Amino acid sequence: MELSPRRFVLLLGLVVGVVLMLYRLFEAAGKSVEVAVAVAALALLVAVYLGTGLVMLRAARDQRARDLLQRRGYVPIFAMVATPLILIAAHPWGVATFAVGGGAMVACQLFLHAMIVVAAVRGRFNPRSARPPRG
Repeated sequence: MELSPRRFVLLLGLVVGVVLMLYRLFEAAGKSVEVAVAVAALALLVAVYLGTGLVMLRAARDQRARDLLQRRGYVPIFAMVATPLILIAAHPWGVATFAVGGGAMVACQLFLHAMIVVAAVRGRFNPRSARPPRG
């Protein structure tokens, strides 16, 4: 998808506007809401990456899992982009929020890369995985 410079600036302005609106909304709602939103965003990020990693392992042997992985391919990317924006808007722990969020994102990426390696090794060294299912 190719974005023209004009649309890119419009999209960037929209994102900044939404983040500022959420910032004001969370600030007005109070500290407990900020904490709940930040924890929910991090939990959702971890759940998305865990689910994607497990589907990747199944995709080595199952065509339905490969189709599911292709359909949901953009979900981890969306989670990776949306989580920092939500954490910027909520920021319940100050700078520590960004450290925790960054650490969670790096850990999720490392997990996903490990699942890619495991799926590749399982597919390469397991001769049964290369055969089509019987029946």
